Amino acid sequence: MNGPDIKKESLKILEIGSGLGYLTYSLNKENYNAIGLDISQTAVDHAKATFGNHYICADLFEYARLNPLSFDIVILTEVIEHISKPIDFIKSILMLLKPDGKAIITSPNKSLYPPDIIWATDLPPVHCWWFSEESMTYIARSLDISVSLVNYKEYYKKNYKVISLKSLRDGRLPNSFFNENGELINEVARTKNSIKPFLQVLLTRIPFASPVFNKLKQLILTAVGSSRVLFDKDLIVCGERGNTICAILVKGPHN
Repeated sequence: MNGPDIKKESLKILEIGSGLGYLTYSLNKENYNAIGLDISQTAVDHAKATFGNHYICADLFEYARLNPLSFDIVILTEVIEHISKPIDFIKSILMLLKPDGKAIITSPNKSLYPPDIIWATDLPPVHCWWFSEESMTYIARSLDISVSLVNYKEYYKKNYKVISLKSLRDGRLPNSFFNENGELINEVARTKNSIKPFLQVLLTRIPFASPVFNKLKQLILTAVGSSRVLFDKDLIVCGERGNTICAILVKGPHN
């Protein structure tokens, strides 16, 4: 599947939790053979109306039972943390994959944070889990499949990111937007205007400033290493680890 002669259009790709359809559409635009699957008929109808007939509404467990060994790649972006029984969910994904097929899974990364940070993602019932790299390794081991984790070092050289831990250390959990019945109780807060993104864009666009800005970022990364506390206990800089895990699970011959 990884050979140089494999053509994009010959790879069958399934995106699970395709939502409004952006990623599936982008893959097809790049000549991949991709289908989006979502449990929401409303989302699927919207995706079809916007991007074309690349989407199906179905329950994963039933779809996997009816379509075994059908895909080379399955993609889940920010889905697995919403699932109450993630190992059973991944078992169904393995049913869909051909031998040596790959599941590409992204999810918020607990491993980036120090052990004293208990929870720094959406509260239940939105997110049921906050996975770490150890979580992904445990899941792979329990299913007898191999796993690799994407190293973000090169990405963060150009996309500098620092995370503050102060509010989390003060004992404040993220706001809950839904109650236990899944009913909306708080509107998502509007993003406040900030001069910081404007300055970052400005510095990367001015010819003489861009090399200085990038060199400064690289010096900071070199000084503090990868994905560790920056200067004090309340700041983390992303490096080899990012705020998101990207785990690649590979189906073995006996799965």
